[in-house]
Amino acid sequence: MAVVLWKYSNPYASAAKLPTRQFTFNGQRLDIAQNLDAEVNAHQNTSEKLWDGSYLLSSFLASAYFPPGYWRGRACVELGCGTGLVGMVAWLHGATVTLTDRESALQ
Repeated sequence: MAVVLWKYSNPYASAAKLPTRQFTFNGQRLDIAQNLDAEVNAHQNTSEKLWDGSYLLSSFLASAYFPPGYWRGRACVELGCGTGLVGMVAWLHGATVTLTDRESALQ
C-alpha cells in the first residue's frame, strides 16, 4: 500500500451545481448528467449527483503515479458507481471495467 500526498484542487468545483458536468481525461471529454432536484440522503439517490470523491479518485487513476499503460488489460470493478466517472476513466486508460450499483440507480 502506498501513501500518496494529495493536494485537493478541483478545477471543476464551480460547475458542481450544473445539470451536466464536463471532464476531460486521457484526451476524451466526458459529460456527466446530474439530477440536482432529487433529494439525496444515505438511502436514496446518491447516484443522482457527481461527488467530489469520484473526481478525486478519477484524477488519481489518471495521474503520473501510475506508469503509462498501467491500467491496460487490468480488470476493475466499481462498486456503487453512481454516475460512473471512476469506471469510465479506468476504461479510457485501458482497463476492462464492470460498473455496479443499486437497481434503482441503474434505471
